[in-house]
Amino acid sequence: MLIDHTGMTIKKSKSPINYKTEGGEGYDIWDRFVTLDGANVFHIGNICETCEFFFERLQSPPPQKKLQQVVGSLKEGVNNLGSEILDPIGQILPNGDYEILLKEIHPKLIELSGKEDYFFEEQMRTWDPREFDEIDEMPWNPKTSYYRASTLELENEECLFEFVIPFYENSHLDDDTLLEYSRVLSDGNKPTALALSFLDIKSPIQWEEDFKPEYKVHWCLAHYLIDGHHKVHAAFQTGRPLTLISFLNKRGGTASEDGITQVIKRLKNSNQVS
Repeated sequence: MLIDHTGMTIKKSKSPINYKTEGGEGYDIWDRFVTLDGANVFHIGNICETCEFFFERLQSPPPQKKLQQVVGSLKEGVNNLGSEILDPIGQILPNGDYEILLKEIHPKLIELSGKEDYFFEEQMRTWDPREFDEIDEMPWNPKTSYYRASTLELENEECLFEFVIPFYENSHLDDDTLLEYSRVLSDGNKPTALALSFLDIKSPIQWEEDFKPEYKVHWCLAHYLIDGHHKVHAAFQTGRPLTLISFLNKRGGTASEDGITQVIKRLKNSNQVS
């Protein structure tokens, strides 16, 4: 459920988190990364619109106290995107133009090749797995657990898939903090998490005659969790919803600004599959 949205441009940021690109495959810009203190933490895909969507953890950094201190006010949850909320958060986001979404999510923890793993289920039902000889060669191994949020069936045999990817591994989670957020959630509160997000729109260029894709176009909305790791995991454990502020980078994914506008409309209006 989309609660609120607005736009924002961040300049002169000193955030340790950043977004960068590298050349490859004959292009000046091909691969995309999310970085921490200059080091690549996630490979978040490439610019190819017909290739599979993927993300891959490259490093497992420890939590940063600076980020936790700035967003401490999100503990009890927010219900709008006022400047009193966004201005301090802007200090820990990288420079860029953003569409900011405040939405409710019901996270489900996903393990690699486990139940409801997008990369071994829905993706294989659109990109023919017979193209790959060995499972280790497949580009969709994220090398980390992640959460799924909404899956929205769209018109024209298209579907929106939403992912929440922890910046820090769940091994860093503290049991007492998890218990605290479980109580907050069980009392009916909706604490707020924070993410740097990217939208990729992906579709195979063609299919073999004997292969029928489940969906012809995948809209993949990936939220890289900056703050709220305990909140999200506690929401998964309790089965309760929480809210998420998504700073959706307008130029970091394969989607155009028009695509981002469309996905906002679809988040408001589409039927939820799961």
